[in-house]
Amino acid sequence: HGPRHAVIEAGSHLQGLRLPPGAVIDAPVLQALWREDDLLEDLTSVLGEAVSLSPDVTEALGLIGDRLATADDTARALGVSLRSLQRLLIQTGAPFVYWRGLARARRCARLMIAQADRPLADVALTSGYADQAHMTREARRWLGVTPAGLRCDHRRAAIAAQIGYF
Repeated sequence: HGPRHAVIEAGSHLQGLRLPPGAVIDAPVLQALWREDDLLEDLTSVLGEAVSLSPDVTEALGLIGDRLATADDTARALGVSLRSLQRLLIQTGAPFVYWRGLARARRCARLMIAQADRPLADVALTSGYADQAHMTREARRWLGVTPAGLRCDHRRAAIAAQIGYF
């Protein structure tokens, strides 16, 4: 997994809702919404009734984001086997390494914004990367820009700092 790219024609208008990681949407409700010609005025409440979240998935993702730990450490903290953790994360559509990578990139972005004077090597270590080069590769992959570039790109920095999965 990773960022997905799409070609969108110029002048297209997009609207969306950000759902929590691991959210499961009732398929018939989603299909009914898809067929609507106009946006529902109360789309949020309709989706609220059709979306379910597993408390176990929420807890697992929280641990992954908080600790930036290994899969074994995360499974142990949850009191489950590694295989059980893997089965749990299948519900999100992405494996452990995806969520840990995203959490690291988001942590890196927030540190880059909040502490602009902090040396890049220090940000890398605090964000869970082996070194600055590793952080740079992963930032480019997840955020589309290097950490140094993020400090200069205020639009992208604001997006990276938004509330979301860590």
